[in-house]
Amino acid sequence: TTTAANLAAGIAAEGHRVLLMEADPQGGLAESLVKDGTAARGLGELLRGWAGAQETMTQSSVEGLDLLPAGQVDTDLEDQLQRAARKDPFVLRQLIEELNGGHDVVIIDTPAGMGHLTRACLAAANSYLIPLQPEELGYRTLPRVLAVADEVKETLNPELECEGILLTMVDLRTRIARKVVNQLYENYGDRIMVSMIPRTIRMQEMSERARPLIVHAPNSRGALAYAEVSREILLHGPGDPHAEADAIHDIAVSPDGGLAAIAVKRSPLRLLDLRSWRLRELGRADEAISRVTFGPQSRTLITASDERVLKRWDLATGGARLIGTQQG
Repeated sequence: TTTAANLAAGIAAEGHRVLLMEADPQGGLAESLVKDGTAARGLGELLRGWAGAQETMTQSSVEGLDLLPAGQVDTDLEDQLQRAARKDPFVLRQLIEELNGGHDVVIIDTPAGMGHLTRACLAAANSYLIPLQPEELGYRTLPRVLAVADEVKETLNPELECEGILLTMVDLRTRIARKVVNQLYENYGDRIMVSMIPRTIRMQEMSERARPLIVHAPNSRGALAYAEVSREILLHGPGDPHAEADAIHDIAVSPDGGLAAIAVKRSPLRLLDLRSWRLRELGRADEAISRVTFGPQSRTLITASDERVLKRWDLATGGARLIGTQQG
């Protein structure tokens, strides 16, 4: 839900008209995007014939972004939505066609789980995005998610494509995060989004301020990351590979915890500032860097290529200056 709200706001900020449809019966988007935090009618009432489109679509607190909330949250809402999707897996596709509100992009916030309602969301979509925390549980469940999407593509929606896998709540200072990121790039490299979303407590301010982080605090780490994701999605068409490479070779974090160096196959070395979440690239894409390590005081970075070429970079000035090269 956090990704759906910030992604919708980011695409709207690029000048596109966006409709954000909440198919998650928990109904959290109204609190994050509507100033009074309420949504009396929404998708549930629309599907049950209790309200029309004009009564359910709400102008959000973000210019260019309209919201179709889940509706009045009650004990029957989830059952009603699941029953509607089980009866007709194309119910959301038909609904989007009927709404036809002149929107350039429609983003559907799907429910947890892979039941009938999630399948109806996939049947209605051109592409799907998988937000994934780099943790063992998320890594182990990813094949199940992709299998359901492939099943929907085969049986209900042959034009469905994978928009990408978006790594969220990333903290590369932890060993487990670096391990899972390596595994993801090794096995799903062409599907991993180039942009990553950092772990930050500012995401929790969305509901309080009724605005996504990308609007409320545009210069924060999380907002800058979601802005990059929005531009990446607009730049690439559905099904295009987002990552420039097949696998991460190595990840190193500086001793002071401020920088992460990411060596990626067939890409320049990526230097990620873990405080501002700004990304820089060093060297050339054809250098095939396989190992990276920081000096003891975080002021130097040493890279090693597949051709056993060692390079030493000076990071003390806030930039990155090549100070030495030798054949290993």
